[in-house]
Amino acid sequence: MLHAVSRMLRLSMPSWCFCLFAIALAVRLVAVRVGQLERFEVPGTEWENIARHLASTGEFANPFSSPTGPTAHSPPAYPVLLSLVFRLAPEDSPRYSPAMMFNALLASVAWALLPALAAAAKLPLAVGIIAGLIGALWPPRLLAEVTVTFGGGQLRALAWILLHLLTFRWLRVDCPRPWQWLVYGASWGVAFHVDPALLPVLVFWLAILLNVHRPRNTMVALARVGLVAFGAVLVLLPWTVRNRLRLGGWVFVRSNVGLELAISNNDFALPTIPWEAVPPRWDVWRSWLQAHPSGSKLHRARIRAVGELAYNKERFAEALAWISQNPDRFLLLSLQRVRHFWFFPTTSRRWPNWLVYTSVVLGALGLVLMLRHHRLAGLLFLGDWVAYPPTYYFVQVMLRYRYPIEWTILFLCCYAIWRLSRTHCHKPPISIRRTPELLRTVLAECGPSARPSHPDPPATRGVSIHRRDLQRPS
Repeated sequence: MLHAVSRMLRLSMPSWCFCLFAIALAVRLVAVRVGQLERFEVPGTEWENIARHLASTGEFANPFSSPTGPTAHSPPAYPVLLSLVFRLAPEDSPRYSPAMMFNALLASVAWALLPALAAAAKLPLAVGIIAGLIGALWPPRLLAEVTVTFGGGQLRALAWILLHLLTFRWLRVDCPRPWQWLVYGASWGVAFHVDPALLPVLVFWLAILLNVHRPRNTMVALARVGLVAFGAVLVLLPWTVRNRLRLGGWVFVRSNVGLELAISNNDFALPTIPWEAVPPRWDVWRSWLQAHPSGSKLHRARIRAVGELAYNKERFAEALAWISQNPDRFLLLSLQRVRHFWFFPTTSRRWPNWLVYTSVVLGALGLVLMLRHHRLAGLLFLGDWVAYPPTYYFVQVMLRYRYPIEWTILFLCCYAIWRLSRTHCHKPPISIRRTPELLRTVLAECGPSARPSHPDPPATRGVSIHRRDLQRPS
């Protein structure tokens, strides 16, 4: 047993990544099979409807239960990948099993990359291993990881981790060339197809990169920002042109901002979506369905009549009108959403919720310690926590919105535990340069009669001098 443990401790970083991937995938596949998680799927979600329509007709359209035409309601990456799964799945397979296995694969890759992330950030490999092992064995949000209903949160988390890896390696480059800044921007353009809410994170991180690779003058800094922006625009251009031709207007990745604001800020609005409230608010859910195209034929007919972009402009104006008439209510909802985003209640039972609350507080402590001891890594994680969540402070909080940031909470918790254990358990070695001074102090305290005959003086007043400290440096 001890031999096996010692061999595991000597594993390389790629070996740990592979082991964590195998563990995470096995846990999720067993959970899907044994726990029969397919029964928790809610049929007819927007991204599932788009994916099935894309698989059958090749058109990115119809996010709701009845046809509404071409759409940009969802970022394209997850529905496109999901459509490939639906197209390649055997005809006699269960409705959701292939998609759930695909989601489990994405989530397993995300957790398996945490040791590589720790190595790239020059953090202790143990932090990434422990965080990945906890995430692999005990998924924080199992349903959010494997079900189609939660809308690809595992893909957004994976894209975010890959961006961390790329940026940490970018920080090691002494003097990036123009084409490297262009490629970095193109990587963000790919990520925006997964989650456009990462745009504020890019702004925060870009400021850090410009500070590390400090240019000679302002014009050079502006040129680098322009190269990053140009690389992102190049990748986004095909999807943007498609939206212009099919929807009749310019859209940054997705078009449903007006709908989300209107459905989240009204007379019956809650901080979170009604069925994820604790306890669920089914009375509000009925009102929610009547105001959303998912449950309202009138709203779907309106989309068909005026088009998706015009419909969202109408809902955006509706939301602004309500906010201007109810500023106090809007402020209260926004503050409640801040609390719900970070301290998302899981059930009506207390101990799981307290586990979530404790992890957030410990993660915040880990962030403070990382800013103190590993500044660059801490700044990137600070950007995650500061720039990403505000988008969701003004719309209803959902678990799939919070899931992409949960791996950062777990990672920072493990860093905090490692740093605190190192602070309390590690005794700094005595410097060789201070050895003569310590010897004189010990001998003076002991007096001439107490001088030892052996070369190692005894410990006095908590000072312990070892033989290795007396050796002359080579």
